[in-house]
Amino acid sequence: MNDVDRRDVWAQLTRISLITLPALLVFMVFDQAPYLFDTFNRGQVFGRDAHNLWIAGRILLEERSALAIYDNDRFTAFQTAMVGSGVGWNSYFYPPTAFATAALVGSMPYPIALATYSAAGLLALMLAVGAPDFKRPVLLLLLVAPMTGFNLIMGQNGLISAALLVGGLRLLAHRPGMAGVLFGLLAFKPILGLLIPPLLLLRGQWRAFAYATLTVIATALLPILLWGSEVWTAFFTAALPLQQSVLHHAVGIGMLMIPSAFNSARIAGLDTVGSYLVHALFAVAALTIFLRHFVRRRHLRSLPLSTTDILVFTLATALMSPYVHNYDFSMIEAAILLWCVSLRRHPATPALTFVIATGWCVGLLSLFSNALHVPIAPLCLIAALYLVAGTNTDAEAGDAARSRPQAPT
Repeated sequence: MNDVDRRDVWAQLTRISLITLPALLVFMVFDQAPYLFDTFNRGQVFGRDAHNLWIAGRILLEERSALAIYDNDRFTAFQTAMVGSGVGWNSYFYPPTAFATAALVGSMPYPIALATYSAAGLLALMLAVGAPDFKRPVLLLLLVAPMTGFNLIMGQNGLISAALLVGGLRLLAHRPGMAGVLFGLLAFKPILGLLIPPLLLLRGQWRAFAYATLTVIATALLPILLWGSEVWTAFFTAALPLQQSVLHHAVGIGMLMIPSAFNSARIAGLDTVGSYLVHALFAVAALTIFLRHFVRRRHLRSLPLSTTDILVFTLATALMSPYVHNYDFSMIEAAILLWCVSLRRHPATPALTFVIATGWCVGLLSLFSNALHVPIAPLCLIAALYLVAGTNTDAEAGDAARSRPQAPT
């Protein structure tokens, strides 16, 4: 390999992955050891949030009512009855649009449900990123991406949401109806879909907009038909206020996993109002960069989104909601991977190296930096977004990078 090869974008991503992988493995060992050798202080169950999803499914299937899902005392009592005492206090915040998935997961024995849920998320993301060629280097890097492992050990849904978002963005030009359906299915995690409507409007993607709207309506009506109209009332009156309380007062790993500007300001010592103001500044800046980028590229709207477009979208999305979690950043890692594949022989300048390092590491970095009370994730994200939106790498990479990236073999 010559000097140019050692300095290209793909090689840089590979080197960064070799650095982050040991850090991820160390975290996984320390995080999972109590399941084997100790007892958690609040009785977490193996699979963490996946177990909460499974419990929600069991409640839907056994009680035929969704009210207990958003009543935390009843939810915890049901969970305790299923797994024994010492399970601790747990909660379920997802909207009724996630009930069908919860019921499906809850229909299986928990070990099978956990394995199926984890495998489904991983395979879905591999399909969204790897298609149509499924090159081995791409799939291997996706497997060792920091938030891939983090999602699996935490039982989180970041792989599924990333698959829906990135898959929809990649399909938008060629199959707008299917892209719209994928965007609509993301309604279980609405904070990640905040920029989908402006993107579709700016690109004139009316077919995708219509399919997304119809899918959202269908997923919102289905729980009403199956479990009653009170499901949405319970969500808005019980789940959302509790979620807001957790955001304002979270401690422990729950606080460390939130890399938003709001939580970063809170860690830095600001009060709730000040933290919201700081978050608003970051969100407005991200939205401004996002709109400027896509308005300038309206003449390309008949073409598939470039990998730069996808990366701009995911970075801006990460800065919009105060409740975003680090495991949601699988969408950024997927976008970084596609971007590096399309620019695989592009020189890894300092600016591009910073973008790659931020996109690949920010999920894991935010966990440790928040723990050290140096919450730098929002600053890294907004800087990376600014740099990516200001690059002209698409022209150098060529049109082939838009829809069928070819990874090194």
